[in-house]
Amino acid sequence: MALAGLLPVLIPLLTLFFLILFVRRRLFWRMAARNFLRHRKHTLLASLGFVMGTVIITSSLVMGDTLGSMVESLLYDALWEIDEAVAVRDPAGDELFFTLDQGEWLVEEISKIEAVEAAAVEITLSAAVVDEQSQQFEPAVNLHALESDSFFARFRDTSGKVPLPREGVLIVESLAEDLMAEEGDQLTIFTEYGNFTSEVYRVVKGELRGGQGGIFININYLWETLNLTPSGNIILISNRGGVKGGMRYSEEVVRAIEALLEGASHPSGYPFQVVLDKKESVENMRKQLESVSTLFLVFGSFSIIAGLVLIVNIFVMLAEERRVEMGIMRAVGMKQGELARVYTAEGSFYGALAAVLGVPMGLLASYVLMSLFSRIIQNVGGEADMLRYYTFTPTSILLGASGGFILSIAAVIFISIRVSKLEIASAIRDLPPSPIPRGERKITVLGGVFLLLGALLTLAGMRLEAAWGPLTGISLITVGSAFVLRRFLGDRIPFTLMGIVLLIWWF
Repeated sequence: MALAGLLPVLIPLLTLFFLILFVRRRLFWRMAARNFLRHRKHTLLASLGFVMGTVIITSSLVMGDTLGSMVESLLYDALWEIDEAVAVRDPAGDELFFTLDQGEWLVEEISKIEAVEAAAVEITLSAAVVDEQSQQFEPAVNLHALESDSFFARFRDTSGKVPLPREGVLIVESLAEDLMAEEGDQLTIFTEYGNFTSEVYRVVKGELRGGQGGIFININYLWETLNLTPSGNIILISNRGGVKGGMRYSEEVVRAIEALLEGASHPSGYPFQVVLDKKESVENMRKQLESVSTLFLVFGSFSIIAGLVLIVNIFVMLAEERRVEMGIMRAVGMKQGELARVYTAEGSFYGALAAVLGVPMGLLASYVLMSLFSRIIQNVGGEADMLRYYTFTPTSILLGASGGFILSIAAVIFISIRVSKLEIASAIRDLPPSPIPRGERKITVLGGVFLLLGALLTLAGMRLEAAWGPLTGISLITVGSAFVLRRFLGDRIPFTLMGIVLLIWWF
């Protein structure tokens, strides 16, 4: 995960930040701790606002971990010990047949590569199949033809190992369920080279070679049945080391195979090439899943922003209730920067508590979301059970906790600097703040712009039937309304309402 590279930077930066800011001022920590423990209702309210960022970041990363685990497991199940494959492809992407002699020569040469454990010629075809007993039909099925004694001819059912028969076919249980097929049923298989009927010898599990799914048949039996010249259209290669361990030799094996293929030619003029590299497939899949985690974070960022606005509002309310206390602190000699540090220290307690609470809540949220996704997939006919692959990494937990904490601290620092700029006399006497300065009236104008832009986006989204319009437009209208109303009502009421509305709208 690319985000994992942030951890070695985030944690030292956080540590250095607090060392520089507070280590020489222990009094600030004691004052912050006193306020944190004394105002329990404020602590609960602030922590709930702070926890949102941690929950969203953690759940997004954990959902990415789970999807990665699911896709990677499915990939390993499908490829099993197949690490590379060689074939001749035309511009349409179809595998062309090559003679058995040429295929066996390539297998012999590839087998000489030290890191290769096995190689074999096979035929893979797209087919349609109908069960003559149940009359169930499947229009798109993979038909695999291979030698019965091949390294890749390993299958299993509920009773144990299953051999590939000389005649008849093996059918994977998922396809058998779709066809309502049982042992002894007659299957009529349709291919571009002809059709034939064969008996179901055994229903096998979707593991080992059965992970590829479909139908498996003896290659000699297929040649005879379809009157094909002995040939193949793909060569499968397995490296030493098993399902995952073999990938460490992939680069070495691919280089050796590519050098070997320079001396091979095909009558069509198209070259032999490596059409499958398991290691490359896994790496590409991981890169794509990183973008999925990022996408979850992008979708969640709107809720994070709403949470940050709520944090700001909470701290503004806390500051309003403590104006007299802060005014007295300033009057007895505390500087503006020191008051901001006390507030930031108090906010760090809220942020730390939110990080501790947010991680388990994020795990729970991701579990619930995965459960809902699984139900949706199953309702539309899918078979994926995401909860089976539910997992999370220590990196995701650390990133979720530190990310939520950093967002909280950033919001706290911003508002701490703002609330520390109070008028000492009016604060001690608990008088209303002075009117909004002329310079800040620009915010009112900005609010009007947000109102207009939000209305236009909402109308455009409704006209185009696009969800982004109302989602973004209503948010801008809410923010714009708060910016305008603050001129008449002050900061507290408009920003509080804005935070609540955005929280409900996005979360």
